[in-house]
Amino acid sequence: VSVTAAAAGHLSLLGDRAVLSGQYRTLWSENEFYQPPPLPYLPPIPQGKVETRTESPQGGVRIRLTDNLTLKGNAGRYVRMPTFFELFGNIGTVTGNSALEPEQGTNRDAGLIITTGEWGPVKSLFLEAGYFYNEITNLILFFPNSQRTVKPKNIGAARIRGAELTLSARLISELCISGNYTYMDGEDRSDIPYYIGNRLASTPAHEGSLKLSLDRR
Repeated sequence: VSVTAAAAGHLSLLGDRAVLSGQYRTLWSENEFYQPPPLPYLPPIPQGKVETRTESPQGGVRIRLTDNLTLKGNAGRYVRMPTFFELFGNIGTVTGNSALEPEQGTNRDAGLIITTGEWGPVKSLFLEAGYFYNEITNLILFFPNSQRTVKPKNIGAARIRGAELTLSARLISELCISGNYTYMDGEDRSDIPYYIGNRLASTPAHEGSLKLSLDRR
């Protein structure tokens, strides 16, 4: 059972050239899982009820410096509960882990947005560049459990920082191009000697996409 309550608000200043936003979210959950029995003919072993209460305050600012240039920034706490897939697996290649703890962390990002109207062969342009720095505790990652299965586990702490670039442009009235590129530097900061300082599993250093679309009547 889980219940989430949230409140959010926005404040516009200087003729909407500056916008302040805030959000407060609280989550309550209660679960009761069972461990597999030591022998097939015995009943499952109850683990007892586990109750979790978390709070996630967040805030952001957006400032329109000019008609074509906007500066933005955000910071806040977040909590992510384990999914059913992570808790119970898929009775195949993924083994569940009912002892997983919720992910918690602090996210920070800052960015710049550029928009233009018609400019040479470009009819419209949207360009966003940003930097992010996230600190996470109890990060859930998948680790090999056998030759053919993986199992999700919590690691003590992690740091993920990087940069992201997003582009969208209409070259002619019917041709659009859009893309995204992200560089991530993820570091394991757990207290496990042979993991600390290493790159995080399941976090690629480079990730990108590109899309072309042609609209016709």
